[in-house]
Amino acid sequence: MAYSLMQAGQNMKRSSMQGLAAAQQRDEEREQTNENLKEAKRQQETSGAMTGAASGAMMGTQIMPGWGTAIGAVAGGLLGWLSS
Repeated sequence: MAYSLMQAGQNMKRSSMQGLAAAQQRDEEREQTNENLKEAKRQQETSGAMTGAASGAMMGTQIMPGWGTAIGAVAGGLLGWLSS
């Protein structure tokens, strides 16, 4: 009888440890997913800013080459970054 109680205790301990390991694994996966999402957002913002800067520079060049290009690039970059 005592042997079966000890065995039941060991089984319960093993099961608990497996549950903790699984919870830790899920936590690590969640952290990695959050990091991936942050990086994707950062890339999206950068892409939006670069696209906006290029579009703004083209429009600024058509209006006033030189200063218009610079002003258009800055304005387009800001608008592109804010829209993404």
